Amino acid sequence: MDEPVHLPDIHTWIVVTDGGAFVALSDVDPHPDFRAEHCTITWRADIVFEEQAGVFRGKCSGTVWNRLGERQYGPSPRDMDRYSTSIQDGRLLVNVVKPVCSDAVGEEC
Repeated sequence: MDEPVHLPDIHTWIVVTDGGAFVALSDVDPHPDFRAEHCTITWRADIVFEEQAGVFRGKCSGTVWNRLGERQYGPSPRDMDRYSTSIQDGRLLVNVVKPVCSDAVGEEC
């Protein structure tokens, strides 16, 4: 399984799923206190969480998300926010204008 690729200029992580699909995840922590501070989420290949090697981890909140951006543990209220993707002329396009929010508890992304 390939490691996620970070595109810091657009605050995005690109993950290739086991089925070969692309997932674009925001690198900004969705926790409201840390999102305002632009705290980022990093990929930590060295961390094993519940027998899963490699997780995303919030630098400020300490929240842990799995490879697909699903919240596993910590204070952030939801999964990592996503961006819609498409393939055109063999190129991956990521729409970073508006994130596709995970189920938020009374929050907007």
